[in-house]
Amino acid sequence: MIPPQVIFALRLNERRTFGNRSPQGIDMSIRVSVIGGAGSWGQHYVNAVVQHPGCSLVGFVDPCTERRDDLAGYYSIDRRFLFEDLSQQLDRTTPDIACIAVPTARNPEIVLACLEAGVRVLSCEKPAAVSLAESDRIVEASTHAGAIIGVGSLIANHVLRDAERWIAGGGLGTIKQISLPGGLGAHVSGDGAQRLSPIRVLSGSELRWAEG
Repeated sequence: MIPPQVIFALRLNERRTFGNRSPQGIDMSIRVSVIGGAGSWGQHYVNAVVQHPGCSLVGFVDPCTERRDDLAGYYSIDRRFLFEDLSQQLDRTTPDIACIAVPTARNPEIVLACLEAGVRVLSCEKPAAVSLAESDRIVEASTHAGAIIGVGSLIANHVLRDAERWIAGGGLGTIKQISLPGGLGAHVSGDGAQRLSPIRVLSGSELRWAEG
C-alpha cells in the first residue's frame, strides 16, 4: 500500500480545495508508476493504485510481458501505460510516486534513475540494497534530491518491540536456541532478511554465521 503520509504530502492544498480535479478540468490525481508490477509483491501495489480514488497508474513496468499483460487486462489498464523497462516509462512521463518492487540487487540503479528523472516520492521494497554502502548511497542521493523515500522495516513494528522488551525482562527465561521453520528461503538478502531481522531483535544478538 502507498504510505498514508505520502498521500497526505502530495498536492495537499489542491486536493483540499478542488478534490481530484481543478476548476480548469486538469486531473489532480496522484500519478503513480509501479516498477516490477507483475511480480508476486508488485501486483499488490498495482491493485492498491488502481483501487485508490486519488491515484492514477501512469506506468506499469515489467519485462515479463505476458504476465504484465494478463494483469493489465484484469485491471483494465490502458496499454499506453505498459512498459518493458524503466527508461521507456521515464521517456514518456515522470510520475509523482514510483513504487519499486524488484529483486534487491536492482533497487539502487532504479532508485537513482527515478531520482535523476525528477521523481520525488519513492516506495522501495525491503531490503533497500544488498550492502550497507549501497543503502547509504540511496539515502544520500534521496536527501540530495530533496526526495522522500520509504523502505519497509519489520524492526519498526511496535508489536515486535513490545515482545523484545518482554523477552529482555525474562519473559521466556534464558534463550538457548532459536529455530527457523522453513529456513531462510531462496535468497538470504531477500526473504531471508525478513526472517533474520526479527530474530536479531528478539534475541538481542547479532548473526555470526548461517548455513543451508
